[in-house]
Amino acid sequence: MFVTPSHTLYASPSFASTYRLAQLVSVVSQNRFLARMVRVLDLSDLGSCVDPDVPLAGWREWKFRSSPLYTIHRDDLGGGKKSGQRKSTPAVLKNSSHPLPSPFLRQYSTSRDVPVGGIIHILKACTYLHKLNLSNVPLAPDYSVRWTKNSTYKPVAFTGLLFVSDVPKSFTWKEDDTKPLHASIDLVEAILSLKNLEKLKIKGGLWVTRDVAKRIVEKCEKLEKIDFRECGMYKDNSWAVKGQKEKVKEVILEEL
Repeated sequence: MFVTPSHTLYASPSFASTYRLAQLVSVVSQNRFLARMVRVLDLSDLGSCVDPDVPLAGWREWKFRSSPLYTIHRDDLGGGKKSGQRKSTPAVLKNSSHPLPSPFLRQYSTSRDVPVGGIIHILKACTYLHKLNLSNVPLAPDYSVRWTKNSTYKPVAFTGLLFVSDVPKSFTWKEDDTKPLHASIDLVEAILSLKNLEKLKIKGGLWVTRDVAKRIVEKCEKLEKIDFRECGMYKDNSWAVKGQKEKVKEVILEEL
């Protein structure tokens, strides 16, 4: 098979920031062809290639990218009014096209969290995924948006999904507009929908209970290897192990 640059780019993407991850979410959730190319999703080292002290825009800046209030350009770096001088741009950013954090989202500038809805978007769109690594990924709360044909915001994803993390709107939702997403339910359902999944790592997933682990090993038919180490709310759970699926399944069932 002829391999195009797109195949190479999308087969196993890596991310310098959650902003770049949010870009992928938008692309694959709206393009079936590109979504089918994704084979590996590893979020365990998201942003590790960048100095943690370097300010980079995150998924929230992507969410509000169409809002002039939240948008910041590279030449907007200012301040220093007392000294009359502009603040210098970190050297690592001078030659980079990566957007900077919005001053209105400053409290999130060092956050590496990922919205639950964003992950679900990828899992539901990229049906050919065979490796998934969510180890030690901090999850940001998210909500499913209830919409109608008369709603201002409607899904652009071909899956028909719409989450609060997609919509450039902040803190003005009515109670009936949204429904909370729960990783132990909604994210698990998205994982179970991956019919080609062979390897799964969720080390450090506090949302993974024994019942969740049991559902995964029982329902993921093609799953071969799994990593549940350090999962659950308590440290050193005896069922939280790593290995071949059948061996892990035996340990989990022994606990019941």
